[in-house]
Amino acid sequence: MNINFKSKFGLRSDLLLASLMSMILVVSLFSYVLVVDATNSLEVGTETALKNAVNNAVSGVPVVIALSNDISLTASLSIPDGKNITLVSADKTEFKLIGAADMSTIVVERGGLLRLDGIVVTHQSRVNGCGVNVTSGGTLILASGMIFNNTVSEGGGVANYGNFTMIGGAVSNNTANVGGGVANYGNFTMSGGEFFDNSHCGVFNAGNFTMSGGKIFNTLGSGVVIDYNGNFSMTGGEIYRNNANIGGGVYISSSYGIGNFAMSGGVIFNNTAAEMGGGVYNEGSIFRLSGGVVSNNTANVGGGMYGNGGNFSMSGGIISNNTATSGGGVYAHYSNFDMSNGEIFNNTARNNGGGAYIFGGNFNMTGGKISNNTAGGNGGGIGVPLFGGLEYVYVYNGAVFANNRASVAYNRNSVHDSLYDTRIGRSVTWTSPFNQGYNNYDISYVNSTQTPEPSSSPGPSSSGSTNTPNPSNTSSPSHKPDPSDIVVNLLRVVIIVAIVTGLIVTVMYFYMSKKKAPTATKDWIDSDSAVV
Repeated sequence: MNINFKSKFGLRSDLLLASLMSMILVVSLFSYVLVVDATNSLEVGTETALKNAVNNAVSGVPVVIALSNDISLTASLSIPDGKNITLVSADKTEFKLIGAADMSTIVVERGGLLRLDGIVVTHQSRVNGCGVNVTSGGTLILASGMIFNNTVSEGGGVANYGNFTMIGGAVSNNTANVGGGVANYGNFTMSGGEFFDNSHCGVFNAGNFTMSGGKIFNTLGSGVVIDYNGNFSMTGGEIYRNNANIGGGVYISSSYGIGNFAMSGGVIFNNTAAEMGGGVYNEGSIFRLSGGVVSNNTANVGGGMYGNGGNFSMSGGIISNNTATSGGGVYAHYSNFDMSNGEIFNNTARNNGGGAYIFGGNFNMTGGKISNNTAGGNGGGIGVPLFGGLEYVYVYNGAVFANNRASVAYNRNSVHDSLYDTRIGRSVTWTSPFNQGYNNYDISYVNSTQTPEPSSSPGPSSSGSTNTPNPSNTSSPSHKPDPSDIVVNLLRVVIIVAIVTGLIVTVMYFYMSKKKAPTATKDWIDSDSAVV
């Protein structure tokens, strides 16, 4: 039997059925989303509830666990294989997860994944323990929040043997004999966030460390230490205001293998070394500079960079405004230094070698520019030892020297003509008024005969000055996740689904009404007539 019932408002039963089904669909979808959210987002306030939430998480399914208050642990929180856990705070307060004595606050096991997004991982004062221990095959992501005030022999904030990705947050006030902020033996990628106020180096890297952003500063010790054949690639970010005896910004060690530091971007500035290498100290390893800036660093010798053996190549980048007793920009001590591009300018040595000081090893300059450097003694551009040293300096056509300055303008002694002819190119640009390089303003030279100084001092560098960042000690506030965002997003989904469903029903109604218009009109008249 064909049922074609009409209400007094003209709504057909099939459209009414479609509307009811749409409403059921919306309610079902809303219920499903709430169920999923209830399953994947939990709020906990005790150690037992927290560990149960982690252990009961379905393998491979992301689960968000919100701390509703500070939680003190009696044993490490373990993130087992297959678990995908995000720890957040239940409101705008960054709640603390406090580790037990002599234990890591959190251990990420092989195959486990932990994301920290708005809590503080810490220990009580004078209580030892690592912040987060990432075992081989485990993964840690720091998005916001802090790893703070942890003390252990190795890896105070993070001991990473797996994968550590830092996109935000802070690692601060941690202490360790090796790696106050992090001891990395696996893969560490830093694109944001901050390391500051850590002791005994901010980042100790014996694995692979890539820095494309973020800041490492105010370390009691080197900002970054590379050892055990570690590789450090810096394409961005800032390393500044770190203070050490050797290697204020970066220390490349060869104690247990050859370290490798490749810098193509970012800034290393305002670091201090009491002895050698204010910006970078390279001990028998490899430092390649192809971009970025090493500036405003200070040391006794080698303000910008000190090479103690090993190799330093400069194919780009800038070394500027550094200060030292000798080797304001670079001090190469039995270290091979190859310069094919880039600039060394505005560096100052109180004694010798304003731009660079070469003591043994070979300096090969095939390109680039050394300008506006100053030496209180000899060698405004390049300084060498008084006896020997010139034989290690090779300058090829295309290299540029300009506006360097030393104490006195000595010119070349004819006894070194043959040495000059075999070491120095004929198409090199020199500081005015000289037309050759053994002149003390550009390449250190001590001659018994003094030539008159130019009547005027060299002008400003044609390359201009470099604007270095001026960061403050205060870190910018990180975004804390608000649980209400989840509800708002769910309501948005429900509203959108309801609107779409209503539009579909409306279109169906008008389409069917138009298609059946003659019959509907006749039926309506007949029905009213029958009632009358």
